[in-house]
Amino acid sequence: MLRSLVGSEMCIRDRFNAAMGDAQAMIQEPIESYPCVQSIIQAEDPEAVQKMLQLLRPNQTHISVMGDDFSWANNSAVKTEKYYQVTYAVSKVSEEAMAKWDVEYKGANPDGPVFELPAQNDMIPRDLMVSEVNPDAPVFPALPEPVLVVNDTFGSLYVKTDDVFGDPYIEASFEIKTDAALMEGNLADQAKTKVMAELWATCITESLRTETYAFDSAGLRYGLGVGEGTNLFMSISGMNTAKPAWTTLLRKILNRITTEDISAHTSDKDFLTIYQAISRSLANGLKAGPSAQANRELWAILANTKIPLEEQIKALEQTTYEDVVGFGQKILRRVRVKGFFYGQIPVPRALEMWDSIKESLLDQDAVLSADEEFVPKFRVLPTDQGPFYTAVQGDARGNSTVLVVDGGVLDCADKIAVEILYQSVRQMFFNDLRTKQQTGYVAQTTAMEVARRTVAMFVVVSSWAGPGDLLGRYEIFIQKMLAGLDDGTTLSVDKFASIKRSLLSEFTKPIANIAGMASLMEKVTKEYDGDFLVFKKKQNIISEMTIDRVKASAVRMLGSENKRRLAVLYSPTGVDAGAVPTDYKAYNADIGEFEKRPEFKCQGCVHNCTATPVHNQTHLVFDMYDAFADDSLMSLESQDDLSEALLRDLLN
Repeated sequence: MLRSLVGSEMCIRDRFNAAMGDAQAMIQEPIESYPCVQSIIQAEDPEAVQKMLQLLRPNQTHISVMGDDFSWANNSAVKTEKYYQVTYAVSKVSEEAMAKWDVEYKGANPDGPVFELPAQNDMIPRDLMVSEVNPDAPVFPALPEPVLVVNDTFGSLYVKTDDVFGDPYIEASFEIKTDAALMEGNLADQAKTKVMAELWATCITESLRTETYAFDSAGLRYGLGVGEGTNLFMSISGMNTAKPAWTTLLRKILNRITTEDISAHTSDKDFLTIYQAISRSLANGLKAGPSAQANRELWAILANTKIPLEEQIKALEQTTYEDVVGFGQKILRRVRVKGFFYGQIPVPRALEMWDSIKESLLDQDAVLSADEEFVPKFRVLPTDQGPFYTAVQGDARGNSTVLVVDGGVLDCADKIAVEILYQSVRQMFFNDLRTKQQTGYVAQTTAMEVARRTVAMFVVVSSWAGPGDLLGRYEIFIQKMLAGLDDGTTLSVDKFASIKRSLLSEFTKPIANIAGMASLMEKVTKEYDGDFLVFKKKQNIISEMTIDRVKASAVRMLGSENKRRLAVLYSPTGVDAGAVPTDYKAYNADIGEFEKRPEFKCQGCVHNCTATPVHNQTHLVFDMYDAFADDSLMSLESQDDLSEALLRDLLN
C-alpha cells in the first residue's frame, strides 16, 4: 500500500528511535548475550526487591483515582476547570487508610488482597521456526493472493499461507455481521441498541482481561469490539504460532460471547464500573470544539451508523443491567461471518478454527442471508435540489463551517485524478483561508472515500468570521481554484509531473513486514472485495494520467453544477450563523436517500499495458483507502483540530 507523507515520517522516526535505543543498549552489554541480560532477570536479589519496595510506600507516592466514591455536595475540594467547566476534586488519602496500608506493608497483620507469583505460562511457544520463503513470490504492487476456501450461507473465509517473509506470525480477523433488524426503530431505539452493544462487548472484554493475560504475555493478542451498527469484529494475532495456544484462546473467546447471560461473568458491581466509564466517555465527547461539534451533526445526517451523542447519552440513562443481559441473548442469534487468515498457518488448520467458529455461532434454523445483515449506508443528496445547509449551536467558543461536496461513485481514473489534484489544493486552501485571509487557526480541506463515493470536505475554525461568511469564502475559493486549472496556477505541468513521479515511486517500496502484509491483504478482502490486482491497476492509471483528465474530473466534482453539497454551520449558543450564499437552501431530514456501498469493481490494465489513454476507459469504480481509517466517520467525533486526519493523503 502506498503510504502517506505523515505516515512515512512517523514510521521513519519510530524506526530511527528504535535503532538508536538498541545501539545505546549494546554498549552496556556484550553482543554475545544482548539483549538477554538487560531484558531478563538473571538472579534473585531479595535486597534489591526490598529497596524497590521502600520506594513504593504509600506515604511516598501520588495516587490518582477516577470513578471512586466521593461526596461532591458542598465539598470545598471540588473545583471547576477554566475552559470546559468540568468539575474535579483533589483530596488527601484518609489517615485511616494510610495506617491500614502501613500495616499491610510491614506484613505483621495482612489486611488486603493476597498476591501470588503467577504460575508457569504454558502458552509461551517453545518451537518457533522460520518457514520456507518463495524467491519468486509477488513483489508489491503485486500481492500474494489468498484462497477463498469457504463461501456458503454462514459466510466466507480467505486463507493465505505466508511464503514471503517466513516469520513465525499469524493474523486472523473475523467480521461478524448481525441482523439489521436489531437496528430498526426510531432514533431513540437505535441509540439504545448501539449503547447496549457497547456495554455488552465491554463486559466481555473486561471479563476476559485476567484470563487472557497469559496469552498476551506469550505474544498472542486478541481484539473484540463493536463496529458499524451492531456488527462485531474479532481478531487474534501475534508472534506465536503454537496450535494449542490459538485453539485455547479462540475457545475462551467463543465460549464467552456465546454465554447468553452476562451475569455468569460480569457482576452488578462490575457492570456499574463499565457503565460509568462509558457514560463519562460519551459525556466527554460533548466537550468538543467547534469543528468537532459541526462534524458530529454532519455525519449524523450523512451516515446511518452515526447516532448523535445526545441520543446515546439519553439511551444510556434508560439502559439497565437486565436490558444488556437480554440483548446479549439475541445479538448473535443470526449472523454471517467474513474471515481471514494469513501467516505461518496451513489451510487445514485454518479450516479447523473456522469450523469451531461456525459450530459456536451458526444456528441451522436461523440463517442470516446477505440481504438481512446490517450494512452501513450513506445519504445521497438529490442532484437537482441543493446545495443545502443546516445550522447548529453549542457550548464551544468560536465558529466553524464544515462543507461536504459529494462527487458520487467515480471511476478509478476520476478518483485518482481528484486525489492528484488535492496534492496541490490542500496547501492552496490553507494559504488562502489561513495565511492570506486569516480566517482562523484551522483551515483544511481533504478528499476522502465514503461508501465508495468520493467526497471533498472543507473546514475552518474562526474566532471572528461567521459560519455563513465562511461558506461563501469556500465557494469563492473553489471557483478560483477551478479557474486556476486553466491558467496553470492551481496545477502546473511541472508540479503535475512531480506529483506523478512521487506517487509512482511509492510502488517501488516493498511491504515492510509480515504484519503489514497481513493488514494490507485483509483490507483488500474487505474493502476491495478481494481484487488483489487493485494496486497494479492503480499504478497503471497513475502512469497514464493526464492533466486534462485531472481538470475534467475536478470540474465534474467541484463545479457549481454539482448540487450535492451540504454545509453545517456551527456557532456558540445564542449567536446567529449569518447569511449564507443565496443558492443554498435549508436542509431537512426528508431530503436524500440512504444507499449502501456498491460492489467494488475496477477494470484496468495489469500486464503488457499499451499507451491507450486512461480517459478512454469506462465504468472503473475504484475505492481508495478511507482517509479516516477503519472507522472513518467516528474519528471526526473525537477531535477538534482535524490536522492528522485531514493530512492523510490518498495513498495511505
